[in-house]
Amino acid sequence: MITYTSRQVLAANLKALMASHSALDTFGKIVAAGGPSNGTLDRIRRMESGASIDQLDILAKIYGLEPWQLLVPNLDPTNPPMLASISQRQLEMLERIKQAAKELG
Repeated sequence: MITYTSRQVLAANLKALMASHSALDTFGKIVAAGGPSNGTLDRIRRMESGASIDQLDILAKIYGLEPWQLLVPNLDPTNPPMLASISQRQLEMLERIKQAAKELG
């Protein structure tokens, strides 16, 4: 299993987002939209320093995402990851499976 650092994931995802959004495909356009400075964006791109939580929030908002989505490896800008919701029935089934596993173990 390949392990990526948060810096690597964010840099790759920023590149993918810029490639998929013509209105936000340059640092200048991102800055003009209220994003972090050119210098900050360049440090993120070069993986020189980590982005602050505030910078992550700003970038996510500009691209219409949640901050956590920027940290998911191999982000597909056309189909960003979503958190799965679990129904009450599924939760009850999970609890039954856990109980059965305890009994078998």
